[in-house]
Amino acid sequence: MQCGFQVLLISTIALFFALPTQAAETNPNGLNQKPEPGWSMWQPKAEIAATDFIAGFSNIELGGFMDFEQSCADEIGTSKDEVPYWFRLSRSIDQIGTGNVEFGCWKNGTFLFAIINTAVSTKLEDVTCLRVRVPTGDDLRIRAEPSLKARTTGVVRNGATVSPDGFPATIVQADRRNWVAIQMPQRGWVSNDSSETPGNLTLCNVAKKR
Repeated sequence: MQCGFQVLLISTIALFFALPTQAAETNPNGLNQKPEPGWSMWQPKAEIAATDFIAGFSNIELGGFMDFEQSCADEIGTSKDEVPYWFRLSRSIDQIGTGNVEFGCWKNGTFLFAIINTAVSTKLEDVTCLRVRVPTGDDLRIRAEPSLKARTTGVVRNGATVSPDGFPATIVQADRRNWVAIQMPQRGWVSNDSSETPGNLTLCNVAKKR
């Protein structure tokens, strides 16, 4: 696996920041028990072992998570091992194998702190192929940078395939879109649309781990 220092959106930690949510005091999924668009349901820390993902692919992310745990422990008044945090996964993990995991420590109906790290599916071998599947049937532009204003350097036909720059793939959010770095058919960036949509990319026939 090409973990390296490829980072999906530099890890961010929100200190003393209450995430907006309509939630019951004991459950961050809210009274309606529905996930936010682009995300899975929140799950308690105890469910991590049964969930098929791994995270923490750089010293920056690992260090940020340690700071998150310590901040939660200090504020709640417990040890790091006893922090009652929750986590949720972005939908792109199922779409292209790479996505985000967000952790938050929950108390009295709000998140005290939160952090987002890169995550990948552990159900798959390294993802080296993604298929273009634009819902409108249009071709997908390759751009020099992750931006709608960036120069178009090529086009990928709908139904054709691209190769991400690694696994986990490098993904940047800009212009309300998720941009994926590719190396084939040429180096550049393609839009996987927003997290709330089905996306423009899907997995090829990727081998699943046994």
